[in-house]
Amino acid sequence: MQNREDLNEDISIVPMGSLDKIATFVSLLKDSKLKIILLKIKR
Repeated sequence: MQNREDLNEDISIVPMGSLDKIATFVSLLKDSKLKIILLKIKR
């Protein structure tokens, strides 16, 4: 078993599915003053 730490409670991982959905997601949250980071995993 690997030793792992939990994410900070201020961090949420939100699966987007595909990159074409990012613009919609960001436009919905642009006024929320959230910090958004994108991680793309190449498959």
